[in-house]
Amino acid sequence: GSSMKASSGDQGSPPCFLRFPRPVRVVSGAEAELKCVVLGEPPPVVVWEKGGQQLAASERLSFPADGAEHGLLLTAALPTDAGVYVCRARNAAGEAYAAAAVTVLEPPA
Repeated sequence: GSSMKASSGDQGSPPCFLRFPRPVRVVSGAEAELKCVVLGEPPPVVVWEKGGQQLAASERLSFPADGAEHGLLLTAALPTDAGVYVCRARNAAGEAYAAAAVTVLEPPA
């Protein structure tokens, strides 16, 4: 069989953000969602980070994905959830990242 080795350098394309996550302002206790669309070949693996730490799903935090659209969904936001969230996409061809700030407002007393 013919080997594809010669052209392996041309194969695939690094992750590229078609849509960047937008900054979100949310009242404490409400729901905050970040969404982005990432293309790449092969389809990139997407992780979300905050403060240099990769985030893991929990009771309040989930990562809905629909094809190339990747989200971060925070339910019952707390003041401690405020900060800059980084979406990092990586595949064999390279990596890209985008950041968006989440602001948590205290509800009026």
